[in-house]
Amino acid sequence: MIFLPASVTFRLRGFLVSCETRADNEEDPFTLPDEFVDAVSLLKKLRKAEEEKDPVFVHKDQLPVR
Repeated sequence: MIFLPASVTFRLRGFLVSCETRADNEEDPFTLPDEFVDAVSLLKKLRKAEEEKDPVFVHKDQLPVR
């Protein structure tokens, strides 16, 4: 069970895809933000919780996407 504000998982995945796409583009001077590692870690925890049905509580201040 996961308690999060609406659309957080969707926005988190979008954040990661956007960062990865820009980082892979050699013509874009973009560098991965510090929050990228936190976002990847959080998404892994959320996916694990969905699979195992363990409760996960995340405070909105811990979310890298605002």
